[in-house]
Amino acid sequence: MGAIDGYSEDTFTSDDVDKYAVFVKPGGTSKAGDFESWDWKQIKAALWGGSALSSEALWQEAWHRVNPNTMYTAANVFEYINNTLHAVAGNLRAQAESVAGEHGSWTGPAAQAFLAKMQTLANNIRDNGDRISGADAGHSVPSQLRDNARWLEWARNATERIDEYYAQVAKWRGIAPTMDNGLVMVSKDKEVVNAMNEEMKKVIRQLAGNYGMTVDNVQTTTPITPGPGGGNQPHD
Repeated sequence: MGAIDGYSEDTFTSDDVDKYAVFVKPGGTSKAGDFESWDWKQIKAALWGGSALSSEALWQEAWHRVNPNTMYTAANVFEYINNTLHAVAGNLRAQAESVAGEHGSWTGPAAQAFLAKMQTLANNIRDNGDRISGADAGHSVPSQLRDNARWLEWARNATERIDEYYAQVAKWRGIAPTMDNGLVMVSKDKEVVNAMNEEMKKVIRQLAGNYGMTVDNVQTTTPITPGPGGGNQPHD
C-alpha cells in the first residue's frame, strides 16, 4: 500500500498489485466537508472501503474496511448494555428493599441509610444505561446507529448504480477503453468523470448529514461512586 498522487495520505491509499485500485486507509482521518473536494473514486472508496477493484481479493479487503453490519452490531451492543444496566439496577433495588425496605427484616437508621445508598447506586446505574443509549436526551443511539447503517447501505447501492451507468456511457461514447482487468477506464472521458463526481457528491452529502446526528448525541457517562457519601440522593 502506498500514497496516491492528488489524494490525502491520511485518508486514502493504493494497492500494491493493482495500481488503479483505491482504498480508504484503516484508521485514516478526514474533516467534515472534505468530501466536497473528492472525486468519484475517493467517494466510492469511503463508502465501500475501496473503488476500481478488479478482483475478489480486493473486494474482500475493502469489505474489511467498510461494512454496514458493524453499525448494526454496535447498535445491538448499546442496546444490550442499556438493558443489562437497567436489569442490574432493578435487581439491586429489589434486593435492598427486601432486606431494609418496608417489609424487610432490617430496620432502624442504619437500615434506612443502607437502603438510601443502594437506591442511589441503582439510580446511577440505571441513569448511566440511559445515557449510553441516549434515552436521557430523548433519542435512541441504537436506533440512530441502525438508521445510519441503512443510510450507508443506500449510499453504497446508489454509488454502485452511478458507477455502472457511467461506465456504460463511457463505453458507448467510445472514448474510454476497457482495461485488461475488465474495468472501463472512465478517466479517459472527462465529461463522464465530471458527471460521476457530481452525482456521487449528491449521495455522500445526504449520508454525511445523517451521520453527524449519532456522533453528536452520544454522551459521556458519569462515574458511579457507591458507599458512604457517594452518589446523589434517591429520586424514585
